[in-house]
This record gives sequence, C-alpha cells and structure tokens, in this order.
Amino acid sequence: MSPETAFIDYRVVPERSLVSFSVKHLMISKVKGHFERFSGLLRLNPADWARSEFSGGVEVASITTSDRSRDEYLRTNEFFDPKRFPEMTFKSTVIRLGSRDGIKISGILRIKDAQGPVELEVEGLGAVLVEAAKLPDHFEIHARAKMDRREFGLVWPPAIEAGGVLVGNEVEIDLKFYWVKA
Repeated sequence: MSPETAFIDYRVVPERSLVSFSVKHLMISKVKGHFERFSGLLRLNPADWARSEFSGGVEVASITTSDRSRDEYLRTNEFFDPKRFPEMTFKSTVIRLGSRDGIKISGILRIKDAQGPVELEVEGLGAVLVEAAKLPDHFEIHARAKMDRREFGLVWPPAIEAGGVLVGNEVEIDLKFYWVKA
C-alpha cells in the first residue's frame, strides 16, 4: 500500500465518549458542561503515522451545563447562535509525537464564523501507533486543550464593575473518545 491509500478509518462511538469543558465563573468556581451530540473520524496511516488525520464536529445546540436558563442563553444568537452556526468543527493540521504515550494534534477549530488554532494533548494514541502492524478494532483516547473563547467570537459578558469577569476567558476542553474501526 502506498502512504496515500494506507488509511485505516475509525469513528467515535458517542455513547461511550464525552466532549466536555469547564470555565471559571465569578473568578472562583468552575462551570462544567458537555455536548450530547458529536461525531469524529480518525484516519490512521500505519505506514506514516504523522500523515494520520483527525476531524470532528459538535452540535452546539446539544450543550448542557445543568442549568436550564444558562443553557437556553448559550443557544441564543448572542452566544453560539445554533440556527446560523449549528456545528463547531475541528480538523487536524499536524500530528506529532509528544511524550512517551502522548501525541500532539494541532488543528483548526471553527466556532460560528471564527476559526483559529488549537492544540490537543492526546493520551492513549501513542500506544496504539507503536503496534502499527496490529492496529486494534477499538481503543480509547483522552485529549485536553485550552482555548480563549474571545478568539472565537464568544464574547460575553463584559467585565463586572468591581473588576474581573463573570465568566473566564480560558476554556478547558476535555475529550474522552472511544473509537471503533469504521
């Protein structure tokens, strides 16, 4: 097989996976949430793992933070605007070996009409790639990233009068994906 045709595709199993996030609230606590509907495709190239690809999408209207009024606000056109922009997407640009089992996946995150770079720190994928000749039928990975929500047009609310912000700008992303061969 040539490197261009050597891809082995995996799809994420949403029922066994999680796309979650956390953000500071009132500068002291964290609000946690997750998305209930998402998809992902991982195209592994055993001949040249650096040519592998990862892409995924999240339905923004599926957000839940365990606070109904907050969730309703996040679904308005003032924040995610799911009627105009129903999905946020990520597509890898570079995959490289990090630490012993760590892989770093750099890519472009698109939210609404903004896009920018995000780097995922992935655990679990390195162990799969070590045995490239014997890729499993299924496996799990855990990925983390941080992003500044303002860079993606998620600018709300303004600073509070006493100083600081109601909602932090840095969003921590936490992904747990269970993959099966497509």
